[in-house]
Amino acid sequence: MIAEVAEKLTQHEKWIEKNPLRIFRKENNLSLRRMAGLIGVQVNTIQSWEFGGATPNDENFARLEKFIPEIRNLWHEWLKSRTT
Repeated sequence: MIAEVAEKLTQHEKWIEKNPLRIFRKENNLSLRRMAGLIGVQVNTIQSWEFGGATPNDENFARLEKFIPEIRNLWHEWLKSRTT
């Protein structure tokens, strides 16, 4: 049972690493705080998005598209790749 839980955690961590916002932020050496400032949201909002706890609303997707034009499609593909 412990091994199964550990495997699920590992899969979830790998999934998080594929988050398109996280990838963009890391590739551009942006801290959570800096990214939040650029988008106009709180740091915990960025964290929630990156960990899959929430999805940006239309207004925030529009803000994100200024930095990542294809974010909506990438986001939906990322969500579909989630394993349970």
